[in-house]
Amino acid sequence: MIKGQTKRIGIFGRSGCGKSTLAKQLIKDIDRLVVYDTLCEYEEQGCKVARSIVQLLKLARQRRFKIAYQPDIESVHEKELRKVAEALLLIQKPYQEGRAYPQITLMIEEMSLAIPNKTGGDVQIMQNLANMGRHYGINLIGIAQRPANVNATFRGSLTEQYFFSMVEPLDIDEVGKKIGRENAEMLRKLPNHQAFRYSDGCIENHFNTL
Repeated sequence: MIKGQTKRIGIFGRSGCGKSTLAKQLIKDIDRLVVYDTLCEYEEQGCKVARSIVQLLKLARQRRFKIAYQPDIESVHEKELRKVAEALLLIQKPYQEGRAYPQITLMIEEMSLAIPNKTGGDVQIMQNLANMGRHYGINLIGIAQRPANVNATFRGSLTEQYFFSMVEPLDIDEVGKKIGRENAEMLRKLPNHQAFRYSDGCIENHFNTL
């Protein structure tokens, strides 16, 4: 479980490289979890499904919960995630007010859909949530295949990042700004289930997620 200071974690890499394996390790012991589940796969991980904010709020009344919020296939993901973020701020109001209240974790599957690389609009609340989350006891875990397609301001607020195998030049360029061009180029040949971990300006090579 994530304890103490809140965290904002990004997990990036091509399909099949081990992102989901790592994400499931990170949330294994978390007992207050909401997953923005665009892939509709977290019910199998023991999450109760919510398909509306009303259902999410109802499920979140429990002391412990794991909720997979599954937006409709025709949803505009930016707007749906905004609703989820606003609901979490409401749920965590007691924490923000200084009361003894547990933290909560929001995990976002495929950030490029819900937090695209643009400014303003519905993306703004996720930028705000990244900045204000520690005041509300909200941890964030975001997953995406292509970092270049995820909002740059949001990425810049992440406290910890995992970079798995990727090959797109734009993604290599973006990751190179964090871990250096030479290290980023190594991602092209990185084996599955291995990643660079970047935190506090430091890099750990070949972090094994198995």
